[in-house]
Amino acid sequence: NNDLGETYSGGVEYAFRSFALRGGYRSGYNDVGDGAGFSAGAGYQFHLNSRSKMILDYAYHHYGILDSINRFTLQFTF
Repeated sequence: NNDLGETYSGGVEYAFRSFALRGGYRSGYNDVGDGAGFSAGAGYQFHLNSRSKMILDYAYHHYGILDSINRFTLQFTF
């Protein structure tokens, strides 16, 4: 059972070589701090050698009166 009614979410990503920019929007939420609104992010891939890389991602999301979240992610692939 879902009491939210209709909600809408969408996002875009633009990638060029090892760099990516991201943006998104969520609407239709009514609760305080529910995550509705704009979000943005960026990422970069560092190629360590021919088979492994390090990926650094950043994301920002504003939660109204509950302030905002800044999220950093570091990944290694090998």
